[in-house]
Order: sequence, then C-alpha cells, then structure tokens
Amino acid sequence: FLIKIDDIIYVITDKDSVISTIGYSGIYYVFMIILIVGIAVSIGLILRPWFLSLRRRLFGNRSHPHGYFTPDSWKSNIENAKAESQDYFLLKTDHQALSLNTHQYLDLLKEIQPMIKEEPALSTYWELRYRLEEALRQER
Repeated sequence: FLIKIDDIIYVITDKDSVISTIGYSGIYYVFMIILIVGIAVSIGLILRPWFLSLRRRLFGNRSHPHGYFTPDSWKSNIENAKAESQDYFLLKTDHQALSLNTHQYLDLLKEIQPMIKEEPALSTYWELRYRLEEALRQER
C-alpha cells in the first residue's frame, strides 16, 4: 500500500495554481513539516504522563497536612484513580496525613498493592515501600 506524494498533491490541490505559487519542491517541504509536527505532537502525548510525574517529583514535595485523609478514604481514592493520580496520591501522602504510625502505614501500603498496576504509580509505590521498610529495619 504505497501512495505517491504526487498522487496526494494532485488530489488535494489544483496542481497548476499551487505549483506556480510555491513551486513543486515547496509542496514536499510543506508535507515534511506537517509530518514532523505530527510526529512531535505524538511523542509529546505519549510522554506526557512521565513529564507530569517528573514535574510533581521536582516541584511538589509538600505532603498533605496531618489527618487530611482517613485510611479508608485514601484507599478509595487510590482504587478509583488512574495511574497518574495514584502517583500523585503516593507522592503527596505520608503516614501523618493518614493519622497513622509508620507500621500501620506500611500495612496500608501492602493492602493497596493490588490496586497499583501501571506506571508511573507502580515505580513510586515500590520506591516508597522500599524506603519505608528500610527505615523500619534501621529503627529496630
């Protein structure tokens, strides 16, 4: 299934008027620019979740205030959220925001593990859980 650009140009435009205005090679440049812009937009849309996650990690280090969530409401938010929002909740919530001690918070993280299925939340979940388990090991 190959389509020649000549055929596309002939169908889309009135060959005589367009070619006389911008030249035959100019039409190729227009199509190349459209193709490049289309590819750039596609790449931007594909990488958008990772850029959002990076932005949150770099500029959004403040967590929710003490007692902001109950453990059940937080679990419900995690369960009903898409991966990007799950990532946000994991990054912004600590044990104090849930009014829990660190052991209870670890147990809650273990409970929500089946709910975390996609990136970027998956990486954030395991990083958070690893750091918390490591801190509790050092505490003993």
